[in-house]
Amino acid sequence: MGNNLQVNTTFTAKNHSNATNRTYGYTPTEPIPLFRPPQDVEDVWDQLRALACVSSLTFAINLFMVIFTSVKLKAVPYMFIQNFIVIDIVNALVTAGPWAAGVLLDFYGLSVLTFLCRMQGFFHNTLATVFLGTVTAIAASRYLYVKSPLAYTMFFVNKHVVRLLLFTIWFGAGFLASPPLNPGTWGAYDKFEGTCWMSWEAGNLGAVTYSAFHTIITLGPAVIFTALAIVFIALKKKNSIHPAPTAPSMQLNNNQPGLPPPTPTMTGSTRGGTHFLNMEVLYISCALLLLYLIMWTAMTVVESLIIVDWRTVDYKVVIVLTFLYQSRGLMHPFLYLLLSTEMRNAFVKCSGKGQAGVTLSTDTGALSQSIADMQAHRQ
Repeated sequence: MGNNLQVNTTFTAKNHSNATNRTYGYTPTEPIPLFRPPQDVEDVWDQLRALACVSSLTFAINLFMVIFTSVKLKAVPYMFIQNFIVIDIVNALVTAGPWAAGVLLDFYGLSVLTFLCRMQGFFHNTLATVFLGTVTAIAASRYLYVKSPLAYTMFFVNKHVVRLLLFTIWFGAGFLASPPLNPGTWGAYDKFEGTCWMSWEAGNLGAVTYSAFHTIITLGPAVIFTALAIVFIALKKKNSIHPAPTAPSMQLNNNQPGLPPPTPTMTGSTRGGTHFLNMEVLYISCALLLLYLIMWTAMTVVESLIIVDWRTVDYKVVIVLTFLYQSRGLMHPFLYLLLSTEMRNAFVKCSGKGQAGVTLSTDTGALSQSIADMQAHRQ
């Protein structure tokens, strides 16, 4: 996100506002001032304190979460949750400093170096793309779990394959975010309240087409595959996913792909015929995607208004929305614990290994039975 009006730059040759820094009494025929009036000193320091608090808490909590999940939750599906946590850690590290510098420079009527703005936009863009790519991978895995267990075993059972998939997501995100780093090629990064985002600059065809293409190719698959996973699991879960049966019926044919020995399902690990572990990761992914869409939509609407005329939006609204968007990493750990029984149990019973170790392996057991059921149905 971004625009070409440099509304963050606080120097102005005319006084267009009162003490609250909001413009009143203008008419649509007046020329739009290029610069927004300066903020109050206290407002600037409040932003810096809030930024320091949010960034430090996000880093500390997510660092604990990534260590905790690596030790206690070793099942393959939770590798995607760990990727979400890593995204939030990196975001807290690479965005706090440049953001604070941008807030201070704006207050003094200065501008962030163009190169630094592009780098900040690159990191924002890359991390958002990795997030959406991870959501897509989770939704695709749950969809294949229901529709094609054989394909699921190829991509989402082996940890080495999943690590390669996650590396591909990170590499692809960086590649997609790189064109605006070279001015005059395709796309642009521009300022937006102390930070830099993809630009939707009016009249800049390259910037608009790149931003539109990037939004479609990243957000589109995340929404589509998530919807498919929800629909197919909700409508066909009783026919596609069954609780793991007793040992005699769990034998696989010789022509089935090799899977680890299935583990009997623990009591309470199923919900409505669908394995609880399989659904928990999807629940978390859906909640994080919904939170992202709410924040992203609000930011996009506000930016669209600012591009037309920055006087139509109170700067405090823009700042609050920016902080909420960047504070998602602080909200995510609470959503993990709220939506995942496995994570709550492991968190409460950190010293217990027996039951947790069995229930975390039910994904493979259910998958083995899904393959057996599909082949029996075809016969």
